[in-house]
Amino acid sequence: MLQAQGGMEYDPNGDYGHEMMQDPNQYMEQRPQEDPIQDKIQQIIEICAQNNAFYGDPEFPAENISLYNDPEQLPEYAMDMSPVEWKRPHEICPEGTEPKMSKDGANPGDIKQGILGDCWFLGSLLVQSTNAELL
Repeated sequence: MLQAQGGMEYDPNGDYGHEMMQDPNQYMEQRPQEDPIQDKIQQIIEICAQNNAFYGDPEFPAENISLYNDPEQLPEYAMDMSPVEWKRPHEICPEGTEPKMSKDGANPGDIKQGILGDCWFLGSLLVQSTNAELL
């Protein structure tokens, strides 16, 4: 057990979801002072800055292996599609503009299901888009 802000005990293996339903701000009170995920993010930022490089996720490379079970034998739905072109945000944005995760906020109408049948994943994005504190 760790001591969280406000004197509350925090169990990293605990289930806090039902408690957040009543008061979304309660999550912030239950977070531990030390956050290993934020520490890891900071380390990655520092390494990239020191090496003047962009981050590449070794577990999700910008290759077909990240999209298909067998990148040599594409699924039927991918046959009629043009090849995937991997880009970084700065390669998509017009020159001189800063990439943004969402412009003018997010709303449920921003999410559209494609041919992948991933409505369960998109449903979670929908919930997040209606709760700005989760973005």
